[in-house]
Order: sequence, then structure tokens, then C-alpha cells
Amino acid sequence: MGDYVKDAFDVFKRVKDGFTYVSDEENHGTKEDWRFPENVDSFEGDCDDFAIACRMLLKEKGYSCRLVFCKTETGGGHLICTIGKWALDNRMKSPVGLTFLTGIKGYNLISISGLNPGDRWHGIAGFKSVG
Repeated sequence: MGDYVKDAFDVFKRVKDGFTYVSDEENHGTKEDWRFPENVDSFEGDCDDFAIACRMLLKEKGYSCRLVFCKTETGGGHLICTIGKWALDNRMKSPVGLTFLTGIKGYNLISISGLNPGDRWHGIAGFKSVG
């Protein structure tokens, strides 16, 4: 394993460069559809596809990372990938600190995945936005 912050930025850039936002309804005809992207260097999807692609690449590098379901500043549901105190969020231009999302952006973190696909999700107590 290398420097997890540098690797988070590298993974984010790689996924962001190949990512085109398309809603699940447009892409698959369903409200929600979580999938592993076949090609992380060129794919269409929404926030969950982006977060899953980031998590996949970080796990390949040997890191423990999680998916976090949150509500954005508008109250909409959203999925991000986290590693340490960093969030990889398709709505951002680069990885950002979780405190940036919960403070300045007004996200509310709702639940967090286990470390592996299929692990149980857990509620996040005490993580409300400050605004």
C-alpha cells in the first residue's frame, strides 16, 4: 500500500475522467440500479456507480474504504465513497474532507457500508450538517 491520500486523488481522477453522469432511469429504466462498472475508464452512471468504481479501485490497491449514503443540501439521496476522512463524490472536482461535505455543503450522513460488498450497513449517529 502506498500513500492513501495520493491514491485517493489518483483514483478519483481516473474515475472522474471516464465518467459520464446518466441517471439509473435513463440508463437502466429503474429508479435505482447498483452495479460494478465493466470499465472504470469509460462508463455512464450515477452517484452510486461512481462511488462503487472508486471503492473497487481503492480496494484493488489494498485499502479499506466504505460507501456512505447521505442526503445532500437539497435533501436528495446520494452515495459517496470514503477512505479515512476523505470523500470521493462525483459532485466534487476532487476528493474532499468529510467535514467539508457535512459543514460547508450541508450533507447529512445517514448510513455506512461494511468494508466488503454484501456486508451489513450501519446508521451514523451524530452526523448532521451544521447549517
